[in-house]
Amino acid sequence: MSLRDLQEFVKNYNIAVYRLMASGRSAPSESRLEQFEESIGFRFPDEFRELTLSPLGGLCLQVCDDLWPRPGSTEVEEWQRLYSLNLFGIAAGVPEWLDLREELALLPPEESDLVPFLSRGCEKERYCFDLDHQLVRWCPATGRRELIKNSFYGFLLHEIAELEVRRQRYMDEALTASKKARKRTRSKVC
Repeated sequence: MSLRDLQEFVKNYNIAVYRLMASGRSAPSESRLEQFEESIGFRFPDEFRELTLSPLGGLCLQVCDDLWPRPGSTEVEEWQRLYSLNLFGIAAGVPEWLDLREELALLPPEESDLVPFLSRGCEKERYCFDLDHQLVRWCPATGRRELIKNSFYGFLLHEIAELEVRRQRYMDEALTASKKARKRTRSKVC
């Protein structure tokens, strides 16, 4: 897996289903990224650096909210909150919720060996790099860490595929619920 595979996805994704936002021409320069790395005392893995410096850095891919309305305060299954992928970035003008600096500031002091790079929907867990450049899923509530055995691009493309699986599941369940509601309405009329 590579940046080229991600670029191929971006060329062909379904714009009727997904909204995509990325750094574009606001991507940081090599020197700006290096200054940022120096300020946090961490050099990012090469694949993440490559993506961050490209127009696809600071990527947000989300299912359109008219197809998958955002869950409110009602009880929903956890997967129903995973309607997007948010790859944090440092581009000029990056929104706060996608800003890597903001994510770093939210880490508790005891987790100083992690650097978050991705979140999914409104899930609290973060995907991070540890000091050895391993991919780690970190839970802020428990501090639990789960090692992800994949390359960065492999992981990212896997998560994009899983987002599509969740979207299809959401659409199937919404269709089923709609059919059940129509059936109940018809039986009340008779």
